[in-house]
Amino acid sequence: MFWKKKNKTPVLLSIDDDERRRDVRIQPLKPLFLCLEEQDCPILDISASGLSFDNQANEPAQEIDISIQLPHSSDAETADRAKSIIQCRLKILKCTGTICHCQFKGLSPETQKLLDHYILNEQKQQIRLSK
Repeated sequence: MFWKKKNKTPVLLSIDDDERRRDVRIQPLKPLFLCLEEQDCPILDISASGLSFDNQANEPAQEIDISIQLPHSSDAETADRAKSIIQCRLKILKCTGTICHCQFKGLSPETQKLLDHYILNEQKQQIRLSK
């Protein structure tokens, strides 16, 4: 009948199948570095599943061992608390210019928890600063 229009339900959520990232990446507020073969490389962004860093010496499909020293969650750094150090393996997915885009490989549940905690605290601080 002419008065019954086709019911077009709006799309509330759309998932792009081409998107490779599963987790939100954040840019650290304070400089964060990864230690790669005795060399400190700046981390540009980080997520629960990967990161990107600035380095010219690496190639795609390469796997490297790194360590990251995460800052304390509080602003007041205390000497008696041990800093959180993550040691893990990275797989370099691609390189654009001098930037290497990587994925974490074989993170232990404890390491994953430390990383998730750091990222959540960074997101909270960024939200507070944007208000």
